Amino acid sequence: MIITLIAAAVSAIVIPGANVRTATMIRADYPAALKRAGEQGIVVQRILVSPDGRALSCVPVQTIGNPLLGEASCKSFLRWRLDRPKGADGEPIHALIQPVTYFVSGSGPMSSIRRSADIQLRAQGVRESSQVLLYVQIGSNGRVLHCGNSKREDDPLVDAACVVAEDATWEVVHDQNGVAVPYVRHLHVQFDPDTDEGEGVANP
Repeated sequence: MIITLIAAAVSAIVIPGANVRTATMIRADYPAALKRAGEQGIVVQRILVSPDGRALSCVPVQTIGNPLLGEASCKSFLRWRLDRPKGADGEPIHALIQPVTYFVSGSGPMSSIRRSADIQLRAQGVRESSQVLLYVQIGSNGRVLHCGNSKREDDPLVDAACVVAEDATWEVVHDQNGVAVPYVRHLHVQFDPDTDEGEGVANP
């Protein structure tokens, strides 16, 4: 398969909806009053995880339902001990994760959250839209140090996506002492077939 990139739109500060290994769905402490009222909801939170698995910060970035659910979810994450992130060399490292918390009371159907791609690409050689999940390690200067597929399989789409990711400058994160640190994260990449005869235009 030959992949020819036509256009790319890179969102350099958006955090992907996955942890360092796979998309995560967990249930946090359900506020009793909201549960009795049958209030359901979904919360996406942005969490900086330390090398020893502690949540150093947690911010709800998207909430469907009562905003108090976002507060409850983050309180749970800040109390829990999470998986210890590891870099490409297997050593402990910080991580940016964006897990999803579902609050389900059983009183009705749940909504769903559609996650936007961190990188959107139009490419020749792609017959239908597809998604790729990248594993990246980013240095303290915001530049990619390692890029690949978490399954470590050869894939021309992964190679093409890594070229774009490595050309971008990503978010610089700081630890609890305000020091810029390297970290790992996932990037969601959307490939769409190129249907234009021209060179193409990057999506906003």
